[in-house]
Amino acid sequence: ALMQLDIECSEEVIHRSIANLYQNTGYQKRMEVIQENPKIILDVSHNKEGIEQTMSSVHQQCQGKVYCILGSTIEREIDAEFIKLFKNTTLYLCTFNNKRSKSKKDWENINTVYKTRFPIETNVNITIKHLNERMGSKDLLIVTGSFFLLSDLNLNQNTKHSL
Repeated sequence: ALMQLDIECSEEVIHRSIANLYQNTGYQKRMEVIQENPKIILDVSHNKEGIEQTMSSVHQQCQGKVYCILGSTIEREIDAEFIKLFKNTTLYLCTFNNKRSKSKKDWENINTVYKTRFPIETNVNITIKHLNERMGSKDLLIVTGSFFLLSDLNLNQNTKHSL
């Protein structure tokens, strides 16, 4: 993209920029571990393919139970195949503070259509706090599905220690 725009930039600068993405932009990285024992991971996957890879990786590294807080935009289609990505996972559906967020009613409709009973949360920070208090040391929580969901996070209140 930089070449197409006639912007000169070395590969070294690009690699350093990617490595420091969060510090430079505030965007969270993929598979960013923010706490150990229990492990909490933030991931910006937001499409089926990305979430499929994320959930596969999470299940490979977890020795306990896997919990997931999933946010999604109204544009994202959630179908039966998408829901299958969360097998062997305790899934929580969550709204976020952006007009593009799926609403509580949107999530309720998904539960109705697919005959699921995933809890629907309206505050990712409170949900993380409650799960963090209940999880065992070998359990893992992944927060994923949308940049917008992660932008609602207040990490100092949610984790056992500030990273």
